[in-house]
Amino acid sequence: MIKLSKLLEELQNNSIDGYYACTSLEEQICLETYSYLVEFQVDPGNHYDYINGGKGFYTFIDKNGYKHFSRLIKENDRWEIKIGYFDKESNRPVYERPKIYKNLEYDEKVFNTHVHIVINELLPYFFEHELVSEDEKVLYFPALDAPRYRLYRIAINKFVDKSKFVVDSKTLSKDYTIIIRKV
Repeated sequence: MIKLSKLLEELQNNSIDGYYACTSLEEQICLETYSYLVEFQVDPGNHYDYINGGKGFYTFIDKNGYKHFSRLIKENDRWEIKIGYFDKESNRPVYERPKIYKNLEYDEKVFNTHVHIVINELLPYFFEHELVSEDEKVLYFPALDAPRYRLYRIAINKFVDKSKFVVDSKTLSKDYTIIIRKV
């Protein structure tokens, strides 16, 4: 097994997707943390119980009592997957990085649950139901930054059934978006 210090050194010395797009040490740490989680620990089978709120909207509560969501939404004249959590005080949806724990520990079951919902619930729901016409069936999974784009891209490519879906994970200029179509 590679030592963490060796892996960090390799990350720093090599051009890895999005790494040089980081503008601060905090972003570099987030990218590295996300990278390790996805490449070594993501397990959609190890997820939280979740609730189907209907019409492509799912919620779950993590071990710290935060309510998270995964959902389909029509935005910018296209269907998108959105994941995030609800602010405890205002109950507003938050799409930023999960800085909610105020420490460096990360609850990997949160991302496992999002991946599980995206792969097993949102993709089948979108492509099997008549939300849009067959020729418009394109689903977008935008990321707010390069680290999350890399995280989403690795997870989707690792777990999506390629006999059912085509995944295009090329960046669209500065828009980090994964595009999913039915085969």
